[in-house]
Amino acid sequence: MNKPPNTQDIISAETEHVNAILEKANALLRRRREDRQEIFQKQNTNLIDEDIPLLTDNALDSPTSPTSNPAPDAAQHHKATKIMPLRVAEHLIELDTLINRIVQNWLEKELPQHLEYALEKILDDLLEQTLAHAKATLIPALSEKIAQTLDSIDSERIQTKDNQN
Repeated sequence: MNKPPNTQDIISAETEHVNAILEKANALLRRRREDRQEIFQKQNTNLIDEDIPLLTDNALDSPTSPTSNPAPDAAQHHKATKIMPLRVAEHLIELDTLINRIVQNWLEKELPQHLEYALEKILDDLLEQTLAHAKATLIPALSEKIAQTLDSIDSERIQTKDNQN
């Protein structure tokens, strides 16, 4: 005889499924965060490496240098390109924070509705399976007991009539 699934088992399975999805999402966010940190560290390393040529360039551009030919636009452009990776990293961190906040808010808003829908569906399926199982097993068993009881009453009634005659 097939045993109907236990409600706790069904809910536990669904909970495990949801937990697995959330763990995958967290792992993805952690990987993204680590990737951004690596990029930020590489950019900072590149900035340090770029400082040495800048010092040399500045020494050559000094007023005491015989080849002094200051180009303020080029120097400002060079400084701006040095600062840009920092700004990009800051924007990426802000974007990450914003995305995390949006995802968290969405989960807080949407997840309960999806869980409620899933639980309702599970309960409906459970009720349907229970009714089908009852029709298949309980009703025949009850019918057999009723038939035995009626047969017993009929045999007692026949015996009572025979005894009265």
